[in-house]
Amino acid sequence: MTTSPTTATTLPPLILLLPNSVSGHHIAQLRLIFRAIPSRRAPNSPGTDLFLVYAQCFEIVPQFLPTGLGQSNEKDPYPEPSTGMHLLKRARQADGSIMGDIVPLAQLQTLVDLVLRFGKQANRQLAKVAK
Repeated sequence: MTTSPTTATTLPPLILLLPNSVSGHHIAQLRLIFRAIPSRRAPNSPGTDLFLVYAQCFEIVPQFLPTGLGQSNEKDPYPEPSTGMHLLKRARQADGSIMGDIVPLAQLQTLVDLVLRFGKQANRQLAKVAK
């Protein structure tokens, strides 16, 4: 996925912890806060009293469990051994689109700090001068 420079510079990454009844929590990037406005015909419509959030989810990249004798053969959601932090990637649908959801603002738990992991080569779109 490529993002336009405008999107990357105008939307700061606000990473949140969202509760999940299945596995505890989700890590997600806040993209939009909004509220449904009730119509004149139905001023007391359900849900119009809530602020909602559209957030895009991350998933943990499975890592090998380091053992005293090297590494195990099984990958699970362990922290990366050299940093002690989990590696994350954007969660995607089967068609490749980014997975996101709308949840009530009240469900947000806390902000989470992320550290970028850079690859061996820089993205050419990030150069000072576009070529």
